[in-house]
Amino acid sequence: MRDFEFVPIAGALLPLDLDVHRIPARYDSDGRQIEDAHEHHDIRFLLVARGSETITASDESHEVRWFTTEEVLRLTDEESVLRMLYKAAELMD
Repeated sequence: MRDFEFVPIAGALLPLDLDVHRIPARYDSDGRQIEDAHEHHDIRFLLVARGSETITASDESHEVRWFTTEEVLRLTDEESVLRMLYKAAELMD
């Protein structure tokens, strides 16, 4: 049994949202550059989980949990997160 279901868009499994943002160069404590500045691409898919599903975080994700729409709106004003939320809401109506 899968923990989620894919929601097809026009019969295909397509990304819901693509967010591109710049990551600045990183430096170690001695001031040596350890990573060049670069573009980062977040490719986001819409997955619909059952209410009883638990979340398993990856090494990359530290604090993961479910949020209601109201909680998201109260907790962030980040444009890319709100854009993703509104796109998902349109598909789920």
